[in-house]
Amino acid sequence: MVREILVSILLGMAATQLAIGGYAFTRRTHSPVALPFASLLLELALYAGGYAGELLSSSLSGMIAWSTVQYLGISFMPATWIILTARYLNFRWSTSRFFQITLIIAGAITLFGAVTDPLLGLKYASVAINSTGSFPVLSFTRGPLYWSHVVYSFLALGFSTVAFMWNFIAAPKFFRKQQFFMLFGSVIPWINYAIYLSGVNAYGVDTVPFGLFISMVCFAISIFGFKILDIAPVARGLVFESMSDGAIVLDMLDRIVDYNANAAAIFPALTADSLSKSAMQALSEHPEVCERVRSREYAEFQCSVGTGEGMRHYLCKLSPIEPRRNVPVGRLLLFKDNTDSTLLLEKLQELATIDPLTRAYNRRYFLDLIARQLSWHARGGHPLAIVILDIDHFKRINDHYGHLAGDEVLKAIAATIGAQLRSCDVVARFGGEEFICLLTQASGSDAFAVAERIRKAIRKTCTRIKDGQNVSVSVSLGVYALPAVTGAENVDEMIGRADAALYRAKRSGRNRTVAYIPEMDPKASEA
Repeated sequence: MVREILVSILLGMAATQLAIGGYAFTRRTHSPVALPFASLLLELALYAGGYAGELLSSSLSGMIAWSTVQYLGISFMPATWIILTARYLNFRWSTSRFFQITLIIAGAITLFGAVTDPLLGLKYASVAINSTGSFPVLSFTRGPLYWSHVVYSFLALGFSTVAFMWNFIAAPKFFRKQQFFMLFGSVIPWINYAIYLSGVNAYGVDTVPFGLFISMVCFAISIFGFKILDIAPVARGLVFESMSDGAIVLDMLDRIVDYNANAAAIFPALTADSLSKSAMQALSEHPEVCERVRSREYAEFQCSVGTGEGMRHYLCKLSPIEPRRNVPVGRLLLFKDNTDSTLLLEKLQELATIDPLTRAYNRRYFLDLIARQLSWHARGGHPLAIVILDIDHFKRINDHYGHLAGDEVLKAIAATIGAQLRSCDVVARFGGEEFICLLTQASGSDAFAVAERIRKAIRKTCTRIKDGQNVSVSVSLGVYALPAVTGAENVDEMIGRADAALYRAKRSGRNRTVAYIPEMDPKASEA
């Protein structure tokens, strides 16, 4: 009666394993763990079914034949177990053809020994029927191939147990339950093998297939209960780790529960010690990121990491993780490197605002800027001034030294002007050899003093050109100041008045500064 019950259980286990394995096989294109899992279930079904046949047999030859059937599965189980573990945890070497062939050869050697055992005696040194119990069972003395396969199986189980233990410890809490079932399933065979090899087993029955069935139940719970065949922890390696963006997973308390390698490359402060710590603590050197995390607003924003030429720019996105019922369980921070796009945009903006020769602002930007400044100054009735300067006899420099020398003079003058201005003031190249300055919140006397300072600094500056020659120049300047901006001012009229003062400076002998007075004709042409 006991034998019939055991046989029924074994056949039921084999049928269950075949059914689950068949379903896993249909999902082989969805997950890299599906095929090795299906293969392992088939091997276990052969083991359980073959052992049922062995228990039903009354002759020694029949028992040996069914034992050989069992080894059709047993021989390859360690290899499949290793592959399943490696694929599950996304070990890259698991896809190596050499690795797979090596494991298959190891299994084939065991199978060869099992098939040829009646001739070579490598698996069993001796076999007999033990009829002392409730029913006859196969009794044998273990041979060298048997023990070598035991060692191989223990190495496979050891690898699996250590790998799952490590992954369980390092896994984010979202994956802990899933990892627990895989770890528990890999530990059960250790207990079972210890019981079986010690000989402490009722009726002389091999308990290993029963223990392995429990392992497969644990694996199935992890695989089907957590939908590994649809999106597994393998997906973490295949998607999360391999994605080009940096990714950080936060819980609802702003603690870091996971991050990928790209995120660690962006933020070196992210280490294993960062897990479970506050994002504000781990990313404290990046206040713009911390501010977004703290605000809990789901949006896109920009952040920059590094300094100088090594600075990288990222388009960041903070979004909720809502696995079911639209209830957030955490948040995902993504960092997409858009340094090239940012630098290109900056370059285009520079071309639109900067004079490429002198590195001063260009005329278009200056006109846009002064319009905005007039609007701002009008709110408080603040003063504002314009200074226009022109290089005296610049044509002579081009004619005598060449245009390249003239370019060097223009660059030197732009740099000299910039050195005399405050950080809130602006200089632009307004024409060929003409520059214009906007002095914010500057009175007429202040503007005149700044203009004089510029004139004297330029006069003292010598520009070294080719052949080691030095060129010095002078400039004439016109100043127009508004004591209080009202908002009714016209930009063209303001520039025209400053230009009229410049015209007076030119007419008066050059190398001087003249402030606008109403008697000056704003429409006068330059000398």
